[in-house]
Amino acid sequence: MAHPELELISNILSTGDFNTPKKKGLTPEWFTLDVARDAYHWLWNEYHDPQQRGEVPTVERFLRKFPGFDYSPSRNSLNALITDVRTQKVQSDLQSILNEMQDEITDGSDPSLILDTFLPKIRRMNVEAHEEDGILLSGSLALLRQQYNTHAESGGVVGIPYPWEVLNQKTGGMRDEEFIVIYGRPGNMKTWVACAIAAKAYLENHRVMIFSKEISREAMLTRVCSVLGNVDYDRLRRGILSEEDADEFFELMDELAESEEEDSTGSHHRALMFMSDKGKKAGSTVEDLIAAAERFQPDLIVVDGFYLMKDGRSGQRTADWKQISHISQDLKAMAQFVGCPVIGTTQANRANAKEPSGDLDDLSFADGIGQDADIAFRVFRGPNPSGRGASLLFIFSKSRETVIPPFIINANPGSDFSVQQSHANVKAFLDMKKQMEMSEGADDDDGSGGAPKQEAKKKPKKRDDPFRA
Repeated sequence: MAHPELELISNILSTGDFNTPKKKGLTPEWFTLDVARDAYHWLWNEYHDPQQRGEVPTVERFLRKFPGFDYSPSRNSLNALITDVRTQKVQSDLQSILNEMQDEITDGSDPSLILDTFLPKIRRMNVEAHEEDGILLSGSLALLRQQYNTHAESGGVVGIPYPWEVLNQKTGGMRDEEFIVIYGRPGNMKTWVACAIAAKAYLENHRVMIFSKEISREAMLTRVCSVLGNVDYDRLRRGILSEEDADEFFELMDELAESEEEDSTGSHHRALMFMSDKGKKAGSTVEDLIAAAERFQPDLIVVDGFYLMKDGRSGQRTADWKQISHISQDLKAMAQFVGCPVIGTTQANRANAKEPSGDLDDLSFADGIGQDADIAFRVFRGPNPSGRGASLLFIFSKSRETVIPPFIINANPGSDFSVQQSHANVKAFLDMKKQMEMSEGADDDDGSGGAPKQEAKKKPKKRDDPFRA
């Protein structure tokens, strides 16, 4: 029978799931076997390496690194094996304390001094053994050190990366249990921003679940795939890609689809799932999303148009502030329950349609959503200096952990979401936005991004990074 630590590492390799032990706070210090500790430390570093972030090495590559490792995969779940490893570590530490106490007793030490010395250690171990109750500083320094080293070695990104490095530098990526709110007026490409984030997460080897109240599953699929394939969305939607572009696009989609099918048997490799109840009489609740998430096991959840969802507590679907507050609270609770970041899109106030307020006053239902959001940013669509497509200004009205300055990205749906200006002149952008709207009128968010209809002067290559200029 394999040692639980070797069995756990074997199952991580066989399932490709390093996210579960990471979420459980498992560090190399929890392993008692040297080979298991070294192997887990290597897997941790490989998983966070910027060159292949989110990837678990193959068994063959692992065994080349650790040729004498007893690879022994089993049907036991990772959660069960993590519990076994923790239990074994606590038992080992407790036995060490008992041995030290026995030595003190044998040496004739005062029993009251022995109790004073060892009872605090036993109390600390009791707290650590019940991990759901909380963590102690003394028992968590290994995790803190591991996270710090990961930050230092991976360029500061330990969460799921955003598509924009300027944002990753400030946030370290999207963290587990975060509720991130994207808001703006209609026609300002909120959904496209969410699609770009979802596509980037998928390309970084994560499982992404996307739910939309505003567009169909097929429309969301087409948008995300246009980003993945780096093709112009409008040409893809209308079926007018060149023959060469279409061949390259669908060849890539076939490869991605095949990789999902190969990894579908119990493994935790990247996958995309699209859901929508647009046009259905029975509206979805957050509880419905939680049920789907428990089956799919996502690393990231995107909820497009959450202000249109049905409140699971009252059973109503209205724009009443109380119902929206319930939905917002439930989305934050879902992020905590599922243990992954949740992105939600919603509306900005009509009263503040043209200008940012500098706080959350321009966010509809701000009191409820503002309390729950960890990060909230507003999207403004404006002209692109290149004359092609549009530009998007991001203004961050809330961030719990850091101050994020506004920045501007290109917004050519499907083909270019790269950073245009990492330090935005907000007033200049909004002045250009006003001039654009006066000349062409505000367009709805219909998939074109509100950009003027014109042919691209030069289409980018399909496999280029749509997030890098």
